[in-house]
Amino acid sequence: MTDVLKFGGTSVGTAGRIRDVARLVAARGGGPCVVVVSAMGGITDLLVSLKISSSERDRAAAGRAREDLAQRHVAALAGLAELRDERGLDEAITRSRYGAAAGARAAAIQAVGKLGAEHGPRRRSAREVLSDLATDDRDFRARSAAVDALASLGDADATGTLERVARADLDGRVRRRAREVARDLTAGRPQADQLQTLRDRADALEKARDELRDRLAAVEARLAPKATS
Repeated sequence: MTDVLKFGGTSVGTAGRIRDVARLVAARGGGPCVVVVSAMGGITDLLVSLKISSSERDRAAAGRAREDLAQRHVAALAGLAELRDERGLDEAITRSRYGAAAGARAAAIQAVGKLGAEHGPRRRSAREVLSDLATDDRDFRARSAAVDALASLGDADATGTLERVARADLDGRVRRRAREVARDLTAGRPQADQLQTLRDRADALEKARDELRDRLAAVEARLAPKATS
């Protein structure tokens, strides 16, 4: 017998709730199951509103609906960084690539910097992703976000990349910000080792906390009534 687990609405309405759902499914015992995930809370209504306003050629209303839709997903991406969960880093990297909506890309790029700073073993890969974005992306907004994310990452090894951006970027705002971040990272280099030690200790504490949460989720999953197969 295969169980079907469905989640939607407020249960996947924020990054934190999405993580809770993932933990619940991961901790579930028993046989195989199918997981169905529907839209975040309020998204269906936004899509209906967008369809109606588009069919009525109400561009202002359609624009507002699109903006609301984008902001909901931007907030979820930003929430990945606030959760400090290493598993969110890969998703943030995927969402940072060219082709995603500009606002969502900026949020994802910022998440790469913050999560890379939180998880020392992933710092180098985060730095490489952000360095490529800062130097090669065709969208100046992504390059600007990548420079800010390198500041959040706090890795002094990014100084060379930032200096190249400060010399060569076509946008004056990006060049100026890159100079500022490069200067700050150079000045803060003596504290980098101490900061990394603190981050490593924080990672160990967070891992222990997550293990306790997973155990609790496993207990809740065993006690919860099963969905109809």
